[in-house]
Amino acid sequence: AHPLDEPSHALAVLRGLPDPVVLVDPEGCILDATPAIQGLLGWLPDTLRGRAVGDLLANAEPARVAAWLARRVDDDDGLVLAVGRRMMARRQGGRDLPVAVSLSLIRVRGATHLVAVLRDDRAAEALEASYDRLIEQASRDALTGVWNRRAILRRLQAEVARARRQGEVVSVAMLDLDAFKAVNDTHGHMFGDAVLCE
Repeated sequence: AHPLDEPSHALAVLRGLPDPVVLVDPEGCILDATPAIQGLLGWLPDTLRGRAVGDLLANAEPARVAAWLARRVDDDDGLVLAVGRRMMARRQGGRDLPVAVSLSLIRVRGATHLVAVLRDDRAAEALEASYDRLIEQASRDALTGVWNRRAILRRLQAEVARARRQGEVVSVAMLDLDAFKAVNDTHGHMFGDAVLCE
């Protein structure tokens, strides 16, 4: 026999995981949660038992969860349904926290239950926001904030392709500032920069 075949060993492993594990019954109510739920969301496991799953996970309405589980009655025990699905979890006190949720099915006394493993997703969300900011900065002129040449060409290619698909025409306007070098030479580059920003 394997050590994890012993229920007390398997339960000890679950309770020792750093990420919270939540067991949801066929009616969409929380049966149990591991102690890690308190560290992530501030809930004591005892206070979650019997509550609707929607009290913990935003947009997880119990009726929808129950109907969804009912359709999965013939699925395999242990079937993994989702890994790292982004959701918002409610902290005790009402504030939401981005989490990555992994979902699987388990049979308990012949009924299909949902097992949800929650992981704090704030770091991934912050990384994506940083990436988006970098993309935006790489697409803009640092002085004026207007699109740079690369961004303009990329947008122009997309618009030409869209216009071809839809049988439309694309127009392009171009501005050229004649003799701007004279402004910089006469008044200095700081003044020239200010004029460009206007």
